Amino acid sequence: MRWLLVSAVLLAASYASACEPKGKPIFRVRTSPIVDHPVPLGRGPVKTVIEIFADGAWTLSPEGREAIGGCIEPDLLGLLKKAIARARFKNVRAPTCRALPTVDVVYEAPRRKLRVATAESCGAPIDDGTALAGGCARALTDSREREPRAACRDDEVE
Repeated sequence: MRWLLVSAVLLAASYASACEPKGKPIFRVRTSPIVDHPVPLGRGPVKTVIEIFADGAWTLSPEGREAIGGCIEPDLLGLLKKAIARARFKNVRAPTCRALPTVDVVYEAPRRKLRVATAESCGAPIDDGTALAGGCARALTDSREREPRAACRDDEVE
């Protein structure tokens, strides 16, 4: 029994130490609020950067606050990597709504030197693969998300 406990602790420690932000991220999401007047710190949306690394390490850095991070489970990381591989990082022609955008968003795959910019809500449309990868990345780094797997799966995206 004691051997099993020691093995579990060592396995958890090796997984945690293997999951550290190193090198260029495989995916990055930058959000920046669109405001036409100064917003006091702590009120309203803030600039945020999410970075996900090849080993599953992730960081979320909101402006003016301490960065947080964690580790993505291997099976979920596999889903994200598939979504990133399908992403074309392109703006596409598609209908859009008339609401004014409130947040600029840039999706990047730094290792592939690809990026695309849009805005939420109702910004320039982007390809479905990039939208899927962005939604997946956000779900995997949001502690409130109960079922991130659903945000990372879309059998219709080619």
